[in-house]
This record gives sequence, structure tokens and C-alpha cells, in this order.
Amino acid sequence: MRWFFGIALLVLILPLVVFGQKPSIQLEVDPKIIATNDVFSITVRTSINGEVDIELPDEYIHGYNVMNGMEQDVDYATGKIVTYYYISQTGTFRKPGNYKIGPAVIKKGGKVFKSSSVNLQVNSSSPSPSNEQEVSAKQLRQPAFGIVETSKKKIYAGEPLLVNAKVYSRFDPTHLESYKPYVVPGALEKHELDGGSRIVVNEEYIKRSLYYSFEHDKKVVFPENTGKISIEPFKLILLRGLDGVPITASSKTIEVLPLPKGAPKSFTGGVGQFTITQKIDKTVLKQGDVIDIELEITGHGNLHALHQPDLQLRKGFKLYGDPTIKEDIVFGRKGAEGTLTIQYHVKVLESGSIQLPITTFAFFDPDKEKYILLKTKSEKLTVEPNPEFDVKNDIVVNNTKPLHTDKNTFKSSPPKNEKSSTGWSSWLLIGTPLSLAFIGLFLWWGKKSPQQNHKKTKPSSISLEKANEEKKIALAYFASSDYTNGVQHLKKALILSAIRHLKLEEESLSSVEVRSIWQTQQPNDPLYYAFESSLEQCDRTLYSGWDLSLSESNFFHQTIDLIDKINQ
Repeated sequence: MRWFFGIALLVLILPLVVFGQKPSIQLEVDPKIIATNDVFSITVRTSINGEVDIELPDEYIHGYNVMNGMEQDVDYATGKIVTYYYISQTGTFRKPGNYKIGPAVIKKGGKVFKSSSVNLQVNSSSPSPSNEQEVSAKQLRQPAFGIVETSKKKIYAGEPLLVNAKVYSRFDPTHLESYKPYVVPGALEKHELDGGSRIVVNEEYIKRSLYYSFEHDKKVVFPENTGKISIEPFKLILLRGLDGVPITASSKTIEVLPLPKGAPKSFTGGVGQFTITQKIDKTVLKQGDVIDIELEITGHGNLHALHQPDLQLRKGFKLYGDPTIKEDIVFGRKGAEGTLTIQYHVKVLESGSIQLPITTFAFFDPDKEKYILLKTKSEKLTVEPNPEFDVKNDIVVNNTKPLHTDKNTFKSSPPKNEKSSTGWSSWLLIGTPLSLAFIGLFLWWGKKSPQQNHKKTKPSSISLEKANEEKKIALAYFASSDYTNGVQHLKKALILSAIRHLKLEEESLSSVEVRSIWQTQQPNDPLYYAFESSLEQCDRTLYSGWDLSLSESNFFHQTIDLIDKINQ
């Protein structure tokens, strides 16, 4: 009977705990920036059990997905049980603009509780292509059917592609289940743009017949392989109440074009629309000082995959250390959108009035179908001479004279009536650094050992045969002068070898993800810099469409050697 009294006690205490907790109400909107007809969610999370009313604009269109429930958390600081109630619904806007969502209001016990309001930005979406030509007569005879919808039928390598499942039905659907997603071959970069099973139904005419339609599983993808790509169709069961209709969508083929030849030397793989600005932290300095040159690349496209531009430094400037990279990027209908900030540390070796060299940055604009070359503005530096700076050895010499000490003041042995110099103070001077060093070594060893054991015990997810097979295919293409396919498979072999070297579990990692993981886990690995250089050369070759010849293919054989070293 003990369990019965325990439950009875909990039933008695729980209302007191709920009643005694501090009232709170929060309104969340996700995401806060959308395009017209995109689905977003509104969630209210509160500790007050009551009817929730949310102030919404007249233009708001309710979705079908509404969820509510209760959850409990334990406040470990006080030991109290905190109960929260939540309600979530989806919706969309068909007109662009800035909308105010909320506040959420709860009335209880003669009191009114309000949340803060949230601003939602709705941008104009690109006009959707007509799907009439993709719908067959057979599909129109069915109660419901689906197609794979893409933003374009032809894109350039590196250009983002918007993909989603599109469903049409003669009945007003309530929800879907058993969804099996479409697959875009060769697209290692995939980013979700909507939320799970949420659907917003619209009315749409197809060949003069009215249908209920909705978009689902919207993603932005970045196909890496060129040529024609067949997207594998999705499957689902569309429900109206308890009745379900199985749907297998029709397949979709797109074409990925290689970038045209003639890319500028400052092209680093950018495909989209970008701008570049340059900032420096100071214009007046002393010889031997280090200045920070900050480049900001802003725009949309494959911003997340850009390689950092090379500073065109002339004599008198020296790159000091590795650049610092900061990403403020979100994924949306235009691909990776935001700002990439690269901060270079440059030492100034000469004095006088010096002109800081400009930086050039080139990208490919898929809308204009041409390369765009941008240049930063020139900056003038005033550098004061520093007599303590040794230009040849690149160091600042300290000319202050050392304090004079008389060697006779130090005795070889202490007098008998004095305490030995090896007393407590001396032992502290000697022992403290040794103790700190020992502790530091102990901590370093403690941190290092688990990683080493982890490397020994963690199985590799990528077999050596997979990397070698891609290498063989690359060599075969190269021998037949098909350099584009050769470099594509060479890049695959390089990435697979790196994944195997890092002992990662996921095989379908992008080159950007592998570089980031390698740089984080093993920042001092000399193989990383060779890997990054070879990968960058592969990307430049693929994106620029260079026609390699035997005399220009040293990097090809160097990459083969690097793959073998990584796989040792």
C-alpha cells in the first residue's frame, strides 16, 4: 500500500507546487525571417493554466498543425516541480511585409498576463514555375499525386537549389504520414527550410481544374557533381480524417553546368551575389607594429563554402599568424546568406607613408552568367621609424642596459652562522615552477590520453577500399583526358581519406564540415595544410572549368601522393 500513499501525497502536493510557482508566459516565433507562403510556427509556453489568446495580423493564414500539452521540470536549486503548458500552431503569409505577432494573453483569477510581441519579416518569394507541363494525364485522373519541385531546371556548380515535395489532391487533406523523402544525388550539403509535418493548404488550378496543394520538406541543397542529376521521388500517405491515399511522386531531372572558363585569379569558388568591404584598425603606427585587416564578404549563394581571399601584400608587409574567421550565416531560399568576416594580422616592416595594397575578390554571378571582379579601396598608412626594430631579423631589440651586478657579491657557500640559501625561500623558487610544470604535464596527459585511447578503440567508418576505388576512378578519367570527372573523383577520394583519418562515423560529410572538424580536433596536424591546399585547388579547377593538360597537372599527382600519406 506504500505506493498508493505515495501517489495520493503527490496528488495533494502537486496543485500546491503549481499554485506556488511564479507565473510566466513566453511567445516564440520560428523562424523570424520567411518568404511568402513559407510555413512558420508560433509557440506559447506558460506556467499559467488558462485559455491563450494571441493577437495576430489580419493577413495571417492559419495552418492545420496545432499542438498543445504539458511538461514538468525540476528546479534543482529549490527542489520544486515547475509545470509548463504549451500550445503551438503553424501558419503563413501570402503578402510580404513586417508583421507584429502577439502579444499572447492569458486571463485568470481577475488578472491579465501578457507576453512580449515578436516581429516577423516576410520577404517576397521568387515566382514559382508552372508545374502544368510536369503533370501527366495519368496523375490528373488520380485523387492525389505529387511532384518534386525545384527552383530551377538548370543551375551552375556551387549554385544553391531550392527543392521541395509538392502535393496536389482533389480533397482537402488534414495531415500526412509515412513520409519517405526525395534524394538529390551528389548533394552533400542539405539544409532544412521548414518544420517537419507542418502543412499549409492552398487552392491552385492545374489545367483548369481546382486542386488543394501544399509544399513539404523544403530544403536548399548544393549539388557538387556536374551533368544531369535525377532526383529520386518521395513517398507518403495523404490523409483526410482516417482515410489515406498512398502517393509516389514523379521523378525530376536537373542539369548542373560547370562554371565557364576564364575565371580571374582571385576567384575562390564563390557562386551567387556578394559585396566586399575592407577595414583596418589603425592608419598611424610604428615600424614593426601589427595591424588588423578585416575583410567582410556579404551576400548570398554558397557563402559558407568560400575560401578566404589571398592578401596581395608587397614587400614591406608580412602576414603574421593565421587569419581569424567569423561566420554569421543563415540558410534560406537564396542559399547561405549573411556575412563572412576574415581578419588578417599583418606586420609592417617599412617606415614612411605607405600605400596598403588593395585586395581583389572574384565570384560567379549565375543570373548574369559571368564572373564579377571586386576590389577594396586603397588605404594610406603613416608608419613612424622605430630604431629598436631589426628589419632583417623581424624583431624589436630591447636597448635598455641590464642592471650591474658584482659577481663577488654572490658567495659560493653561506657563512656558518647564516641560514643556507637552500632554505624555504630557495625551495619555493625552485620547487614551485617544477610543481606547476608537473601539474600542467599531468593535466595535459590526462586530456591527451582519452583522445589517444579513443582513436585506438573507435572503429573507422570508411574503408580504405572506398578511398582507393575513388582514386582509381580519378586516375582512369585523367588518363582519358576527362579532367572534370577526374578532379571530381579525386576530391571524393581526398574527403573520404580525411574522414577515415579523423575516424569519423558519418560518410556523407561535406568538404566544409571535414575541414572544420580537422582544424578543430587536430589544429597542428601538418597533413591538414596539405589537405586544405589540395582541396582548394580541386575546387578552383572544378568551379573555373580550367582545361587541365599533362603539363599543368602536377597538383593532380601531388594530391594522389597526399591521399596515400593520409591513408598510411
